[in-house]
Amino acid sequence: IALLVVNHRFKISLHMASISGTAAILFFMRYGTRPIPIVDESLLFSVAVGCALFIPILWWARTRLTAHTEKELAWGTAFGLTLPTLELLALSPLIA
Repeated sequence: IALLVVNHRFKISLHMASISGTAAILFFMRYGTRPIPIVDESLLFSVAVGCALFIPILWWARTRLTAHTEKELAWGTAFGLTLPTLELLALSPLIA
């Protein structure tokens, strides 16, 4: 919801927010304040790294297609990395 509210006023890249947010969540699940026990931690790490490595590829593609400016891509990436991390930090005391 926050992403839609922000994007209504300022154009930011939803693609960048999504992929960077996914990477942030996966890294938090593994290395956060209370790591969540996962059956296969190496798979979780691999997917998180894959998402993180995909960020510059997606950045290049969105720039090449002239779908966004550099500023819009940067704001989308920052939003995707920041908001999920802050939400998980706030909710981590509630997670068993």
